[in-house]
Amino acid sequence: MVEQETIKAKGHTEETLERVEPTCGKAGLTEGKKCSVCGEILVKQETIEKTGIHSFEDSYTCTVCNDEIYKESQ
Repeated sequence: MVEQETIKAKGHTEETLERVEPTCGKAGLTEGKKCSVCGEILVKQETIEKTGIHSFEDSYTCTVCNDEIYKESQ
């Protein structure tokens, strides 16, 4: 019979998950971290609500998200 040997774990190799800024039409994400070897999430990314505020210059196309939206007269 062969005696088993315990091998010490190497630990996680941390990889940063980049922050995604929210826009008027899309939610964003906070910065997070995961292990690049095993894929375990070390710091969960949280959802950042979309701003919902479109920005216009002289057209009906939002300068932030490029959605075509009817701009009411002000």
